[in-house]
Amino acid sequence: MRSFHLSESEMNEILEHHASPFFVVSTAKVAENYQFLRKHLPHADVYYAMKANPAPAILETVAGLGSNFDVASWASTAAA
Repeated sequence: MRSFHLSESEMNEILEHHASPFFVVSTAKVAENYQFLRKHLPHADVYYAMKANPAPAILETVAGLGSNFDVASWASTAAA
């Protein structure tokens, strides 16, 4: 797998429009990594842990590729 890199000038351009720190997501890289897993683990079901990063662009990308999802939440403390 190749890494996703931004040049210094690309990062500076992004900083002009957004506050620091910021997080950059490449949905193309997400798709590439998902397909790498599917290729090398053909008999495994892939589950994306939404807790890790619930960014809509990522969720849409992996859903479109057929991913399953792992959704974690706090246990309810209310009496049933």
